[in-house]
Amino acid sequence: RNWAERTCTAAAGTCDSAALCVAPTPPPCADLCALREACGEADDSCSVNCDDADYVDSEWFLSRYACLVSTDNCGARALCDDGQEAGGYACLNWCRDRLSCEEQEGNILECLATCGAGIPGRDGLVFESAYDCLRDAGEDAECEPISACIDAAQPQELCVEFCGEQVRCGLVEDAEDCERECRGDVDSDDTINELQCVLSALRRQAGCAPVAECVGAEVEPASELCQSFCAEQAECNPDLDEFLCERECTPQPAGLPVRNACLGHAECPEYPICVQSDGVIPMECVAACESVAMCDGLVGAEPGALYANGEECQTDCAARAILADAEFVGNLGECLGEVMCEAEGVAGCFEGRMPIDCGSGWDAIVACNNQALLAIAGINDRASYVMTCEQQFQMDPQQTEMQLTCLIDVAAMANGDPLACFGQLACVLGDLGP
Repeated sequence: RNWAERTCTAAAGTCDSAALCVAPTPPPCADLCALREACGEADDSCSVNCDDADYVDSEWFLSRYACLVSTDNCGARALCDDGQEAGGYACLNWCRDRLSCEEQEGNILECLATCGAGIPGRDGLVFESAYDCLRDAGEDAECEPISACIDAAQPQELCVEFCGEQVRCGLVEDAEDCERECRGDVDSDDTINELQCVLSALRRQAGCAPVAECVGAEVEPASELCQSFCAEQAECNPDLDEFLCERECTPQPAGLPVRNACLGHAECPEYPICVQSDGVIPMECVAACESVAMCDGLVGAEPGALYANGEECQTDCAARAILADAEFVGNLGECLGEVMCEAEGVAGCFEGRMPIDCGSGWDAIVACNNQALLAIAGINDRASYVMTCEQQFQMDPQQTEMQLTCLIDVAAMANGDPLACFGQLACVLGDLGP
């Protein structure tokens, strides 16, 4: 837009000609980008790209904005950005009817925003009833088919959807009783407002929390731990209904602290493992944490403590055990015994890293009389080798373990043969093979 205006102005020969170069006012791209940002899709170039797209096609913005504002679901918004904009046709046609066909005063963008969020009152209920028809009328519908959709709306028929959504959300148990009560009071302001509110939430795929708010449902508040458990899952699963998740963990079930801690250690693909676990604390974890509690400063309020208390230690251990291999808890006692209350070593044990035997690497080098390979790096004795090895292990455990295995294997196969022992050079240089 700006480039075109500058180029046109530069080419204009007169002031009157330059006046013709003024580009149309850009649309409110910030509003559109805010909808994308709510789903983590907007970037620094969103406003510029939006402005450019509108300049190229002046009809682009309205259809894209209508689609994005008509849903709260990020998956549905992604379809809008892929060009599948049918989700916004109903609001486009509703606003076209109000502002063009009936010539009411108003702003098209404000109308679309109100329509997308849910038109209050009886008009909103009529819109929700006519939604499918208005959407199917298409993007360029004329006034006559739009009016026909609105005139044919039957709000009382929405009682089935109204009650079905409440059943799905666990807010009512008997759908038939709910439908009977809805139809019997469908003309009252309270029922109209509830119907409109629930059907709007259903259309927007907003989830069960807004539905509960629409009907004034009172539910037992979820615990902070339960809220955290559900919010953490939602980070990896945007389609998760946190309201339903919180209903399932209220009252708080046994094992939830461990399952929640498991999510903190897991990658997204591993979340189902944590969620489906029973959260039972293995006896090996109880014994390990009792052992660690006897180490000065590792459990308690002291600076540098690994755990605030024994319960936190057991919960963390059990959470890690869910994700670890079967040998984790079995090796835990042995690992803690070897590290002798050294803080980093204890932390490594709970993280599943067995202490490394760096001395065996030095012994393998001595067996091959290859100490000269290390002298270049200033390593001249067992103590300096072990210290360097342990430091490397902290930075790259897998690489260090592979190097030690390589040194030991070469020494064992060489059996004192100087030529075969030369294979340790590859181990030290990092090739990790004789």
